[in-house]
Amino acid sequence: MLAAMLTFTVDQIGASLVVLAVVFAVAAFIRSKVGFLRDLFLPVSVIGGFVALVFGPQIMGELTGGRSLVSAEVAAIWSRFPSLLINVIFAALMLGKTLPSVRGLWTASSGHVMLGYGLSFGQYAFGSLLAVTILVPVLGLGPESAALLEVAFTGGHGTAAGLAGAFDELGVGYMADLALGLATIGLVGGILVGSVLVRWAISSPRFTIARQEKLSRADDRDPGRLHQYDVEATPAASATPAATEDRGIAPLTVSLIAIGLSILVGWALLEALRAAERLLTGADAIMGLMPLFPMTIIGGMLVQFAASRLGIAGMIDRKRVNEVSGLALDVLILTAVGTMSLAALGANLGALVLMSATAIAWSVASVVFLAHRLFRERWFENSLGDFGQSMGTIATGFMLMDMADPEHATGAATSFGYKQLLFEPFVGGGLITAMAVPFIHVYGAGAMLIVSTIATVVVFAIGFRLARSHPAE
Repeated sequence: MLAAMLTFTVDQIGASLVVLAVVFAVAAFIRSKVGFLRDLFLPVSVIGGFVALVFGPQIMGELTGGRSLVSAEVAAIWSRFPSLLINVIFAALMLGKTLPSVRGLWTASSGHVMLGYGLSFGQYAFGSLLAVTILVPVLGLGPESAALLEVAFTGGHGTAAGLAGAFDELGVGYMADLALGLATIGLVGGILVGSVLVRWAISSPRFTIARQEKLSRADDRDPGRLHQYDVEATPAASATPAATEDRGIAPLTVSLIAIGLSILVGWALLEALRAAERLLTGADAIMGLMPLFPMTIIGGMLVQFAASRLGIAGMIDRKRVNEVSGLALDVLILTAVGTMSLAALGANLGALVLMSATAIAWSVASVVFLAHRLFRERWFENSLGDFGQSMGTIATGFMLMDMADPEHATGAATSFGYKQLLFEPFVGGGLITAMAVPFIHVYGAGAMLIVSTIATVVVFAIGFRLARSHPAE
């Protein structure tokens, strides 16, 4: 992918970045003036992506005979960004963080962990069922479509865009566009359906939640609530001397170094695994198709561990790491949405509707019928975080928990944050998500249906047992 970027000149890449900045500015202005966009909590990056689509070669270009404000050349450069930037986002995931004890982590987050994994494995199971029965034999999609529900809904825009290269290598590049479309539906649907769930809980006579008064319009329209938490929602290292001492290097530069080293270590690990697979099997069956970004999570862990052992972990400022990964995520989403194929979405509209309805129904059913058996107390407030994440973003989960528990009296937000340390490295864009696509390509959607169904049942069974063995105090 990096070699592909070298086909463009420095001037061309620089011009594309200027256009990118202009589109961000336009999108920010639109969001500030259009109330319903704020009502939906749509981030500027998503709005910017649709601005780029409208003024790009696919819409404006078609209407004007090839002339568009976002030129085809700029769009071609932007299309390379997501597969590169996803590595930055995942490399930054564990950098600059102070981990709690394993026992304390599990005690606080076990309910969230089990519900999160159950939701993700269930998305694979229902996605595989759709692939076996409808998507492949009736609608003509590839078997890799079995992974789209988890990739798009739990993974969100970042994972959907990051897997574009993997889909291309497998000859099903259009699935990256489908995944982006599904991720957009998940983002909006998570907020709308989640708000309905909160209102249902407030009015339900069957149980009580921390918030009993009705939501006001101000509650629905406060976008600041989406930004008051760390993007990974996990305990971060405290402020370090790096912010005040003269170390001869800017904290942001240190963050870039740490992220770069994490990507390098992840690449070395992936190459080692590919070499081992070739040695053992004589072919690149699975690891040869696996993208780099999940391995950069491990790279980040190793870099953080090495920094701690060397006594320089304090130089890695979590706030600065967040700034780098936040910028990468914004650019990734805008460029991915702005260059997704409208033709691919239009040609597969029926599949989009079917998969969206299935994913939303599964997430709602898990909250309404299963969540109360997984949490020792305050099951509804806790489950809202996992519902929001299963629809595409951690921020949505926090926002919904904030609606149900505005005073943060239940501790649900903290427990949900701890969960990410045991969740994100594996599903929703982690190792399992990345390996699922090549697994389905090699073994088929039927095999994935069997594996994911068993995994879903086992996870929920273990979760129910854990909750019964440790009842609420």
